[in-house]
Amino acid sequence: MKRKRVNKKINTRRAATLVEAMVTVLIFSLITGALYISLQAAQSSWSINQAQIGLQRELRKAMEQMKKELFETASIAINDVPANGVWYPSIRLRRVAGLSLQGTIVWQSNMIQYILGGANLTELHQINSYGPTTDIVAHNIQSVQFRRQLATPDIVEVELIGENTTQRDDFEPYRLNFELQMRN
Repeated sequence: MKRKRVNKKINTRRAATLVEAMVTVLIFSLITGALYISLQAAQSSWSINQAQIGLQRELRKAMEQMKKELFETASIAINDVPANGVWYPSIRLRRVAGLSLQGTIVWQSNMIQYILGGANLTELHQINSYGPTTDIVAHNIQSVQFRRQLATPDIVEVELIGENTTQRDDFEPYRLNFELQMRN
């Protein structure tokens, strides 16, 4: 008698081994870690960019205010910044009041001064001697300097340096230089 062959199906399905599970967890952890590091770098970059944008806005605001005042004055109406090429930390100037009957410029008696002030000396102040009143022109200003050259006394050079902190306390300095020829 012949024996019948019985075909048994062999179960090819098997459970994952511990090693395979550990490798899967390791790969998942590496991917998650890389994503976390990328997210942190993007967040840090965004924070630094926001601080720079805010600082640039403050410096431009200060520049526009000073340009408006300096344009309306003349070299004879500026005190504290002689035409000697040296940088000075503040400037005092007079505004035009009008014209005399002879056609000459009449200057206001009060003076406008730009100087650093505030608790930490990080605010650019505009001080009007008439009031006296003080207006804050810009925040986060670390340095302001003015100078005039002997060869061009009707041109005022201004240097503003601002510094802002981010959420991670990284300091982002920014420098803005401009020069302006006075109109009068």
